[in-house]
Amino acid sequence: MQFETNANGGWVVPAYTNLPPRVEVPAWSDLGDGCTLGDGCTLGDACSHGYSCSLGDGCKIGAYCKLGDDCKLGACCTLGACCRLGYDCTLGACCRLGNNCTLGAGCALGNDCTLGDD
Repeated sequence: MQFETNANGGWVVPAYTNLPPRVEVPAWSDLGDGCTLGDGCTLGDACSHGYSCSLGDGCKIGAYCKLGDDCKLGACCTLGACCRLGYDCTLGACCRLGNNCTLGAGCALGNDCTLGDD
């Protein structure tokens, strides 16, 4: 579901989605129902998040990333551009995925993991 704008130019947020005040959601981003974004999250252009995704405080998601349903990212995770996370992936706090990284369904990374470019 892509965001729509209301008569006042604001976003129409999907059902059961939690967006705190300091979250940046650019145009052409797509959040599924039931997503929760932590305070200070930043999403790149044209990102897509499946149903019930959860991003911890301070996460930074690069442009054109796609997160499958039920993905969970701990606080301060960073995903480079064009990353793909399959269904039910879990990243611990402070994980970093470089550009073009892909994790298959059900993958889990502990805290402070780095994959891809440094």
